[in-house]
Amino acid sequence: MGQVAATSAKLDGAASRPGASRRTRPWYGLIALPSPEVAERLRSLQQRLAVPGAEPQPHLTLKMPFRVRTRLAEVRQRVAEVARQTAPVCVSVRGVGGFPGPYSNAVYASVPRNPELEALHAALVRALDGSIVNVYPYTGEIELAQYAPHLTIASDLSDEDFARLLGRLQDQPIEGCFEITRMHLMRRDTRGRWRVVQSFPLGRRLPTESTVDSRQSTVRQGCVTADLMTSTPAALKGGPQAARPPGPPFRAAGGPDNY
Repeated sequence: MGQVAATSAKLDGAASRPGASRRTRPWYGLIALPSPEVAERLRSLQQRLAVPGAEPQPHLTLKMPFRVRTRLAEVRQRVAEVARQTAPVCVSVRGVGGFPGPYSNAVYASVPRNPELEALHAALVRALDGSIVNVYPYTGEIELAQYAPHLTIASDLSDEDFARLLGRLQDQPIEGCFEITRMHLMRRDTRGRWRVVQSFPLGRRLPTESTVDSRQSTVRQGCVTADLMTSTPAALKGGPQAARPPGPPFRAAGGPDNY
């Protein structure tokens, strides 16, 4: 839990966004954190390139921001049930992409969608249906269709910095993988700071065994993938640019972007 506590401390600072109001009900969101090794690689890259607008704590969004319609206790219960029924999820990090304006230019490390990650995201969206109201005006089906998992490297970039950084990152191999073993319910306070409300360990453990995916020529055991360990930098350049979710990005200064 030390990493989670550190995340709360790093999400300080307010960021105003269109439609946000200090007088409305608080915002919530669900995230997962990368392994310390993956997070450290991204921070090292930020330092090496002197990245403007660098994110101090990378995270992976599992549910876009929302407000509670019913009771927070009900939301927590529904999230806990999804966690209990979900096995830990292995995700890979490969290449880079960008979200250009209009609210915030952001550059990220790409997290390719996979069936397990999509299933977790879909389970959360559907479990919370009826008990929450999305912060931005889109339906759950739109969120499912446009889900763009990523780890933000930098955000709130000027157009010039955005183009320059995205170009420089094309020559930087970004690769890795980690296992999501818990998710975190976050709440934004009236000062725009995000704090951990509760953490939910994923509870359905599957037997550890090696499997071969012939379509991707990938041998998996746990979260170690052969293609990530042996790929050349050229193969890792230019990760896909995922579609930006509708509405303004979600960000607290010094914290998450595009939750």
